Amino acid sequence: MTPTKQKTIKNPRVRIAPSPTGYFHIGTARTALFNYLVAKKYGGTFILRIEDTDKERSKPEYERDIIESLKWLNLLWDEGVEIGGSYGPYRQSERLEKYEKYLKMAYKEEKFPKPRNVLGIAKDLPAAEMEKLMLTHIEVKESDLRSLASQRAMQVKETILKPGQVEPERIFIVEPKSLAPEKKEKLKDSRVDFRIK
Repeated sequence: MTPTKQKTIKNPRVRIAPSPTGYFHIGTARTALFNYLVAKKYGGTFILRIEDTDKERSKPEYERDIIESLKWLNLLWDEGVEIGGSYGPYRQSERLEKYEKYLKMAYKEEKFPKPRNVLGIAKDLPAAEMEKLMLTHIEVKESDLRSLASQRAMQVKETILKPGQVEPERIFIVEPKSLAPEKKEKLKDSRVDFRIK
């Protein structure tokens, strides 16, 4: 067997994006460590972004604890909260204005009845109401999901075949089957059933 040429990663941008809904924990430390090591090994950038969009549970003391814990572990970020960078802001709550812009564009494109004023012009709604209307009117059909799954499978197949190490006839894409949920005593119908065979 001939040795394969290994792809070299150059200047990766990796990030840790903890949610300040609780104190720093071992899972966050592990993810931060792995991403930090990848960034340092390949001359990349280690980024700290705070996922503070859960307004009810996010607390400043949790964010402070996350930042102080990363510093204590000496997992210092190159870009992000407290130090800035070219792709800020690094608190998700500070990006809501950008999200609102794209939400308005998506709302305008969707084809469903929208609230109108007495002149028949679509009302200008707050972002939360637009999002609620979109979520209640968007219909995702099984055929849409199948099409998406098929497209993703083809992309994966192309990615596997690209290096030329696997023959095309060895890759199969199997069409999933729709199964009616099994009837179970004292349980509601379920679409997913796990078994060990």
